Amino acid sequence: MEQIEFIEIEHKYLMPESYNPSEFIKKVLSLQPNSKSEVDVQDTYYLCSSNPKHIYRHRLDSEIQQLTLKGLTDDPETRLEVNLDLGLHKGSQSSRVKAFLRPLGIQWSGVIEKKVWAYYFPNCEVVYYEARYKDKSVRCIEIEAVNSKSIEAGKSVIHDFENQLGLDPEGRCHESLYHLLLSSDVKASLGT
Repeated sequence: MEQIEFIEIEHKYLMPESYNPSEFIKKVLSLQPNSKSEVDVQDTYYLCSSNPKHIYRHRLDSEIQQLTLKGLTDDPETRLEVNLDLGLHKGSQSSRVKAFLRPLGIQWSGVIEKKVWAYYFPNCEVVYYEARYKDKSVRCIEIEAVNSKSIEAGKSVIHDFENQLGLDPEGRCHESLYHLLLSSDVKASLGT
């Protein structure tokens, strides 16, 4: 059996700047999610010289605080993702995260601000968000399989939700948020 414990399985769809998510949200709500959330999120990303094929993310919002390791792959449909819960009980842990990562050789860091609408199902998370980094912004829909027994089972869940929500898998974005918003700034900062 394949190891998928720390594998993120998701499809992302880029939406135009003029996109109004209200009809999409109605479709999602018609599927009766177990719960939903609307939060403002601050994601601070770190690229470290000791681990250039991965990026670290410190996520902070009103519901969670996590340090995440994500694989930087050509197509983020399936990639490594390990989340460590930092809890909210002590407030922002940003200075501790930076101190923790400093020995790994922080080469670059940047903050993405997001407005997120998330809908939680037993086997899937459906999210619409608007993300901004400096003068760049994107609007995205993400369908992420959760609690899957295999990568194929996770992909099947995603395809089921895509069908129910009227999303064409051929139109999904093959780039991660890192590549969409951050990579050009990273390259400019590092002179690569």
